[in-house]
Amino acid sequence: MSKKMKKPEKPVRTTAMTVAIIYVILHGILFTAISWAIARNGELPQYAPILTGILVVTSIADVAAGVGMWMWKRWGIYVFAASTIIGAAVILFLTGSLITAFGSIILPVVVLYIIYPKQRFFK
Repeated sequence: MSKKMKKPEKPVRTTAMTVAIIYVILHGILFTAISWAIARNGELPQYAPILTGILVVTSIADVAAGVGMWMWKRWGIYVFAASTIIGAAVILFLTGSLITAFGSIILPVVVLYIIYPKQRFFK
């Protein structure tokens, strides 16, 4: 008597999820370039280069997170959430604008909302 073993369900990436992950990767690349350009500009207050350096690191982390999410890795979700929070805090400190900080958080919230239904597939 052999029991039929259920094959694990294969993850299927939806179109919205594909677009969201590509957005994460492209946003990380673009924001890295922008942050790097700002950091190289010498007209910032003395503490700003450190903060823009942190923005460069969080942008690179966004790219890594996007690649991790593309490969169905759970750490990609965690890295993306952490880099978003750190990046928003730095932007708030640099600009002092809650609207700008909110703008840097709202799109990642949408991305995580799109990915959440497929969370069980992330290993």
